[in-house]
Amino acid sequence: MKTPEFTIAHPEEILIREDIVWSIPQTFDVLFSGHVEEDDDAYFYAIVAYTENEWWTYYLGMVFEQCVSDRLKQDDHKKRLESLRLNNKNLNFSVSLGVLKEKENRKITRKLIEGIEGLLTRQLHKSAAIFR
Repeated sequence: MKTPEFTIAHPEEILIREDIVWSIPQTFDVLFSGHVEEDDDAYFYAIVAYTENEWWTYYLGMVFEQCVSDRLKQDDHKKRLESLRLNNKNLNFSVSLGVLKEKENRKITRKLIEGIEGLLTRQLHKSAAIFR
């Protein structure tokens, strides 16, 4: 049976159309040591753990005008990671960085990044697996 092709009925109604390339999940030590190339260009990050044979997202965030490694070193994120580890002692957490694919004539603004983060967060609540 051929898979049906779907198209958007009203493409003019779509306000945000972006492609995000997610990095291979890395340990926090590797990220903090400066060995994750995407750190300078990422606007999004996902705290993930490998369980049930796939990567599951436990937290999703954004950065603007700072790199992910700096954001994750801040006190609120240290507490968040500590809480995740306490509540999920059998999991090892990693981080994946999300970089927007380049587009011509696009200005990346805080409003755009916040809008994309909102869409990602809503999707995360529907399905916790980003990496399948």
